[in-house]
Amino acid sequence: MANILTFNQVIDVLQDIAQRHYQINTFFLGRDWELENNNDITYPVLQVYPEFARMPQTNGDFKTLNVRLICKVVDLVNQNESNEKDVHSDTLRIAQDIVNEINQHPYYQHSNANIIGDIDFTSLEEYEDDFAAGWEFTLNLQLINNNSYCGLPFEELPGYSASGPVSSGYSYSVQYLTCDNLTACTSFQDYVATAIDNLPEIEIPTNLTFFSTTSASDVVGYSKLVISLDDPNYNVVPINVSTGPITTTGQLVGSLISDAGIFAGNPGTINISTVGEIRRTGGSGVAEFYYEVYQRNSLGVETLICTSNKTAPITTSVYQQFQASALFNNGTWLDSDRVVIKYYAYRIPSGSNPTYNFLFGGTNPTRTLFPISAQLLLNVPITIGITGVVSGTTDYILTVDSNGKLSQIDPNLATFTIELIDNSTVYFYAPDDLRINTVTIINGTGTETIEVNDAPYALTNLINQGDKITISITTPSVLNLNSRYE
Repeated sequence: MANILTFNQVIDVLQDIAQRHYQINTFFLGRDWELENNNDITYPVLQVYPEFARMPQTNGDFKTLNVRLICKVVDLVNQNESNEKDVHSDTLRIAQDIVNEINQHPYYQHSNANIIGDIDFTSLEEYEDDFAAGWEFTLNLQLINNNSYCGLPFEELPGYSASGPVSSGYSYSVQYLTCDNLTACTSFQDYVATAIDNLPEIEIPTNLTFFSTTSASDVVGYSKLVISLDDPNYNVVPINVSTGPITTTGQLVGSLISDAGIFAGNPGTINISTVGEIRRTGGSGVAEFYYEVYQRNSLGVETLICTSNKTAPITTSVYQQFQASALFNNGTWLDSDRVVIKYYAYRIPSGSNPTYNFLFGGTNPTRTLFPISAQLLLNVPITIGITGVVSGTTDYILTVDSNGKLSQIDPNLATFTIELIDNSTVYFYAPDDLRINTVTIINGTGTETIEVNDAPYALTNLINQGDKITISITTPSVLNLNSRYE
């Protein structure tokens, strides 16, 4: 879905959740006195009203909007209060469902509406003329603040246009784009980067998921965190990962580390969440679990960034889902930094030392979601139509490098991989007008010879469509012809 940007959209989300929940009969936007004077309420009810909104400043920018909502889930109680315990149980479960729906459903994860901080539930008893009970909780939502001045409901500044000078009887000093390519135009790169920052509807990833695996990393004692289900280190077949006996509080049960070069810059304040499956496999005791996130630099120094809340006590011998969240807030990350996640067990006194299994991989893996801005992800390709650069209208592929700058990829580049293993000579016909700029030997030590139409070819010369290209090699090798279409 598109990003949730306005208060109306937030309320629409909560109203939609109330309408889709099987146990909620009424959604009510308003304060207690308004609810008391309304005779059209069918219980259970989800009551919501805003408390305040805030735009936190990060590095001189207001990139997010935080909205605090007071939410109440209330149902009727019999006059003899015989069902009060059931009402409290049911309404608390409904309140949990609302939080979990926003926090876990992919639809809302992709809307960039993130829950910030812990959720505390306060019991409501003898509520609404003593005939109702339930739970009150505060919902802190972090939204994207579309902070571009473009599109704001203001009249234009006299004599100024964002797209160039205007005629108003005055003289303006205007700097025009004069460079020949995008890579050389740093001012243009900065302009495009800013435009991307302020286009929330752009179709590029906005969430980064780290999957826990059993694959050994290059750091002794750590397993790999991967960011794709297609990663060869991902456990396609689910693996039972034992914690060993839990004997104390704060016991380390797993350490995982990502590769460097995944994101760079300042993520700001974000709410990260870990979801997975866990079960008890031995012992009669009970433990809770939590995790810590570290920033590890190129020297191997790890800095603690955040600590999650604890899970509920895990007592079942069949896999059950766990979830824990943490408030991630740390300054700048370099492209050489790595994410470290460490899992801990917290032994609750009683019974014999328990042993647990985490489930890594498969279709319901242990994973941690970072709702990081796409502009911080490294090497994310973006295709943008750009008019008037050099001449005409051209599509360029731009990638974000480790410094957050845009780098140009020429869409006309082509690589032909030639395998000369069984035969020392091979030929093919040029699919279009092109030039072979360089040759790279990727396997073997042979020396190549290139002919076009049976005549020696000099690199960078034009090859016409349909020309015969012959490649010969002295010893078995595999090579790339690095070319560009005209």
